[in-house]
Amino acid sequence: MGISLENAGLAEADTAVEREKKLAKARQVLVGFTAQQAVPWPQYFDGKYRQNAIAVGYLINAIPAMFLIGKDGLIIRTHARGPRLEAAVAAALGL
Repeated sequence: MGISLENAGLAEADTAVEREKKLAKARQVLVGFTAQQAVPWPQYFDGKYRQNAIAVGYLINAIPAMFLIGKDGLIIRTHARGPRLEAAVAAALGL
């Protein structure tokens, strides 16, 4: 699952209509990018940029951030890429 921190450019002074237009535009940018790049996993987007509840809850302060989550919902590994990620997935699957 991807957590999009797309900046919709929301401002406190925005009206509800302006806010919805900005969110729709940012959502469309995300949808276009994921389609162009053939990203197969779902994306979560709320338009809150770095104040996204998931990003805040997991202390994500750099992009990209990666978490390998086990079947039990617990974090198995963070920051793994390439061979380290492959090894961590294999170990989690008991291979």
